[in-house]
Amino acid sequence: KNSTPLFLKKIGVNRGFSITLFIASVMPFLPMDDFLYLAGGAAKLNVLSMLQISIVAKVIKSFIEIGTEFLGLKAISEVVNVNPVEIGLISIVIFGALGYVLFKIDWERAYEEAITYVKRLIWKQKEG
Repeated sequence: KNSTPLFLKKIGVNRGFSITLFIASVMPFLPMDDFLYLAGGAAKLNVLSMLQISIVAKVIKSFIEIGTEFLGLKAISEVVNVNPVEIGLISIVIFGALGYVLFKIDWERAYEEAITYVKRLIWKQKEG
């Protein structure tokens, strides 16, 4: 029997787990808080208290990211000599179009074609 859920339940009620969840929720790029949610669910921890910690962390993370994006747009606007608002609008259009294109792609078909292509390459290497 796996004792990990019991261990997580034991440490999940202390302050260290809450701090770890907060830090994991603030970290950019990595979904570490998701793993802690999965572990917390397996240990039957109080999801509501975990959610409260994550919401505060995500709000702080959003303030940091918005500030960083603003400074980035300002720096880019100075380099290319274009108004930051115009760069923001151009970014919205570009990323909106990119999102639309990515939504229209048949990802299952693309995946199957990629797998078929890789299998053919492997087969050719084994022959030659």
